[in-house]
Amino acid sequence: RWQYPSPAQPLQAMTSASDLERRLTSSGGQQHLNDISGLFEQCESEDLRVVATALQAIARVLAHHRRLALEATPLNKELATWLQKHGEAFHSLLCQLARSGEPRAQVCAIRLVFAVLRDEATELLADSRKSDRSDPGKLFGLRPPERQIQELLDELLLAEKWSGQVADCLVDEFVKPYADVRQYVTWQLRSCAEQLGKAPLPGKSGQQKIEAVQATEAATEAEVAAAETSAKRRKRQLGPFAELAVQRGRTHEELFARLLALLKELPEPQSSGQAMPNIGSGAGGSLWADEAGPEDVEEPLLVESGKPAGFFKKEYRRQFQEAWLKLLGLRVPLAHCSPLLQLLPTRVMPHLSRP
Repeated sequence: RWQYPSPAQPLQAMTSASDLERRLTSSGGQQHLNDISGLFEQCESEDLRVVATALQAIARVLAHHRRLALEATPLNKELATWLQKHGEAFHSLLCQLARSGEPRAQVCAIRLVFAVLRDEATELLADSRKSDRSDPGKLFGLRPPERQIQELLDELLLAEKWSGQVADCLVDEFVKPYADVRQYVTWQLRSCAEQLGKAPLPGKSGQQKIEAVQATEAATEAEVAAAETSAKRRKRQLGPFAELAVQRGRTHEELFARLLALLKELPEPQSSGQAMPNIGSGAGGSLWADEAGPEDVEEPLLVESGKPAGFFKKEYRRQFQEAWLKLLGLRVPLAHCSPLLQLLPTRVMPHLSRP
């Protein structure tokens, strides 16, 4: 639904976003907190540039007021609640952008999510060192990086449409360059493949059953409650990704193709003792090996978590194997049999401990 209207319209909207941001982050900004609704309204624009500008402004406004809240003594609980509420709304908008099914909007969502999780993690690290409050992240409802990546991948995989442009952006710009992102993404792909094996696709989901019961004139409150209870039980049994897949009507073939499209683009892990061919390769082997090996070669991390790059590279090797095993344990659609057989001997089998 996002378009490129005449140049004057988005320029005016983006100027308005800048004015609102300045007002909200000025010395008396806490007196105008309700004005943030203007930025959220701009996120409903049909112009993707306006949406992206508004989302970036919201992120900076929230970060500004989190810093002020931590510096205040005693803690302004009302401000902390406001930050939690609007932080949730902000992340919901990012997820909405990712599930849109429009490649330009999804690429925008990917870049925004990774920029936000990097900035929030940096902010939390700095706050934890200078603040006497035990957990600023919990105080403001900030999500850890791995959860934000999980939510992003779920929305991309379950969107109505899939695009190679989305996979290229995710892998080339974030998975290959950063050891921590590589491990987080592969872990989530493994989890999605595992849950896909449990999902009865296609079929009626718990949510669809609830809607069907509610649409029946003769439905009683007890019947609606029973349908809701059944849906919650299904979610516990299947996992959140599988339950969402059923709710949104995705088929086994669609999700298998999307998981395969991402897995086959992942860089191959390096065995202990191999030289690193490029910055995008992962690594395995002993984390504290005496010999100089792949784990000793530093790779950039998107987020400073206190863990060395070697930890993520070692985990990546294990998750790479597990993700492929989970995918290969699924029913392989006929259209993917031949491409998969071509990948296995050179890209997959060398990295399985017990092929």
